[in-house]
Amino acid sequence: HGLFDKAYESYKAALAMDPDNITVLAGLVRNASNLTRYDEAETYCQKVLKLEPNEAEMLYYQAWLDVKLRKDYAAAHAAIDRAIAVSFEKKPYFMQTKGLFFVDEKRDEEAVAIFRAALAEADKAQLPDKARALLKLDLYKNLGRACRRLGREDEAKEALTKAFGLANGLSIPFSPD
Repeated sequence: HGLFDKAYESYKAALAMDPDNITVLAGLVRNASNLTRYDEAETYCQKVLKLEPNEAEMLYYQAWLDVKLRKDYAAAHAAIDRAIAVSFEKKPYFMQTKGLFFVDEKRDEEAVAIFRAALAEADKAQLPDKARALLKLDLYKNLGRACRRLGREDEAKEALTKAFGLANGLSIPFSPD
């Protein structure tokens, strides 16, 4: 935690000088989250969203905090849907998060649909090749898991085979679990 603690204290000092600085507040959200200070992260996140209601990354954090702090999936879906609507470059990442919320809620049919949609968005997004491959690797793994939970073994095997191929191409270890 050492680096996060130092960064957190630096952001706190900067905030004292400029209490409405969105960059500083967002840094506090990230660092408080990394330090598992979720209540503090949410306080700063809500302040950012009051200043900039369509700040996509903070909408993502708010969704994540809604689940982490309260298991409030309705609020989480509302926040992540707003993030998806206002962000082009991170849209497939935010869609993946929505899919993971569906998985947590045991809504596997919806998870499968959003993971497939996120894969299509990943192909359209302006991403470096390696970032796109890593994102698609995660999406195919999550798709495979959701298909497996639905008893769709053929679809699960197809998705996990694609994930394995991406991992192999990136020279990283692969585990379907």
